[in-house]
Amino acid sequence: MKKLLLTHCSHSEIPLITSAKNLGWHVIATSDNQNAIGYKFCDENIVGDFF
Repeated sequence: MKKLLLTHCSHSEIPLITSAKNLGWHVIATSDNQNAIGYKFCDENIVGDFF
């Protein structure tokens, strides 16, 4: 299975997340915002600062 790791999970990433999911990819997202809007579309969420 292919995996995609995103370092942001805001409104602008939602089309990328949904497209990857439609292609069968496993989507992992990280953000320092625990309420990031894109989290509900991902397979895995990591809350934390990535810098």
